[in-house]
Amino acid sequence: MKTKFISIIILFCILSCSQQKQAFRTDKKATIINQSEYINWIAGKEYKPLTPTQSELEQIDIILQDALSKGEFYFLKEQTLKELKNRYRQYICYINGNGDKIVYVNSFCKIPTIYNDHGKAKLLDWKNEMVDTADGGSCYWNMKINLTKNTYYELIINGNS
Repeated sequence: MKTKFISIIILFCILSCSQQKQAFRTDKKATIINQSEYINWIAGKEYKPLTPTQSELEQIDIILQDALSKGEFYFLKEQTLKELKNRYRQYICYINGNGDKIVYVNSFCKIPTIYNDHGKAKLLDWKNEMVDTADGGSCYWNMKINLTKNTYYELIINGNS
């Protein structure tokens, strides 16, 4: 009986993860990063991991659309969700100490190039490693979205060097 119960739990976890990955199959420029080191960097120590559902991923788009309609993304030419989603996006998701579901959206225009010790260039593994860039202008921005309260805050648009 115990083995059957554990098997059911494992199957449930696998299905949950596959639903999350399914949500991003059509959006090749978005990924969820759930490594604790990055969540610690964004959320601090008091958090619980969050795997967003498909409806929560759709809610992110609704909140981004709200920010667009308020002129927050003034640097975009067309001011549309399509243009906003034409950039790469990393989502770091967690539940904060107040129980709110938070999504940190990290956006950038192109995948950064990194160099190894021998000077060989390669693209950063942006689907698994956090992109953190100083300067770079409006190509780089990030914000926090509170799914519990349907709000966004701490929109930061990088400056030019």
